[in-house]
Amino acid sequence: MGNDVKDTVVQADDGLPPAVQKEMKALSDRLDSLMQLIEDSPAIRKAGYVTEDGGGADKNLKSFGDFLTAVRRRDMKRLSTVYRTGEDATKTMTEDEGAAGGILVPEEYRADLLRVADIASPIVGLVQRIPVNVDSGELQALDEFVAPTAGVGDTATAAGLTAAIRAEGADYDTTEPTFTWMNFRVHEIGGLVAVSKELNADSPVSIEAMLRQLFGIAIAHKLEHYILRGTGVGQPLGVLNAPCAIGISPDVNSYFGYADALEMLSRHMPITDRVRWAMHQTLIPDLGTWEVGTAGAATAKIADLGYGEPLRSQHLPPADSSGCIVLGDWGAYLLLERSGLTVAYSEHFYFGSGKIAWRFDQRVDGMPWLKKYITLADSGGTTTVSPFVYFND
Repeated sequence: MGNDVKDTVVQADDGLPPAVQKEMKALSDRLDSLMQLIEDSPAIRKAGYVTEDGGGADKNLKSFGDFLTAVRRRDMKRLSTVYRTGEDATKTMTEDEGAAGGILVPEEYRADLLRVADIASPIVGLVQRIPVNVDSGELQALDEFVAPTAGVGDTATAAGLTAAIRAEGADYDTTEPTFTWMNFRVHEIGGLVAVSKELNADSPVSIEAMLRQLFGIAIAHKLEHYILRGTGVGQPLGVLNAPCAIGISPDVNSYFGYADALEMLSRHMPITDRVRWAMHQTLIPDLGTWEVGTAGAATAKIADLGYGEPLRSQHLPPADSSGCIVLGDWGAYLLLERSGLTVAYSEHFYFGSGKIAWRFDQRVDGMPWLKKYITLADSGGTTTVSPFVYFND
């Protein structure tokens, strides 16, 4: 693969908790052990899972494991003829932060990895994916955060378009929707892959499934972290840092109660049908103590309020922290995808510790669909709602 890839493996763990970063680094070399097993195991070679000769040989032998083996061997001939016919597999993409070489994962494997990612993170599976063909630009969106005239039947969700009674023979009132612009700039998001100790030397099928599962899980958690908590500075903008999100203060500090959930519902406005609660699992003890009725005559469950049981996310803050639970319309989050997934391999990045590194990355940006919360058209004209409401403990 040449120096354009092997020496450009970069860390992309900014913003992750130190414990998660440490775990990913400590386990990253296990993927190399798995790949070495694929190359060395007689059972796997006889099964025709990877080519022994490489290059243009065995053109009908294609698998995700064989593709990764070619990346590891820096077998550009095989990557360009078997997996990249007619394309420049050696093309190096760059970003403001510096060179970032990699090999684009073939579409047939990329689709499978994205499906695994959606399963590993239902939140990632719910967001809107929008392909873009430029590194930066603007998206046109309806201006839904200009307050409408209160109490006359207008609405902010029509972006300034209004309707009125027309007297016989009179002209129609003319109004126009207002548009706004959302700026985007793609970022390279990636990381190092964690691989289990349990390796199966006898079943190429299970190895294929393991490789796809591990890459898919790693992709999902990277994207989920930024969808939830991205700062918008050099990375996607997450819902907890977005101006459109609304925080609900607790009735009782350090406790998420039934009344708090009702308050969140009262400030939530869905835009799509992809609404779900999402929470850190340390909030479960609070949910198990809900009581309603006179003197706590009955118990209540969050699922009774609509949208099912909450999705659990380790990337949300823990209980007793702002953002530990979110009521989100995840279809109102835009994930802008500039390029497909790429992978790279380096023997040198962790040379001092005797480790190797597999890197995956994808060029994306992301942000909520709205730039600000929505003001309702009630007579008071002061009620604000949003597709994203979080508990501000």
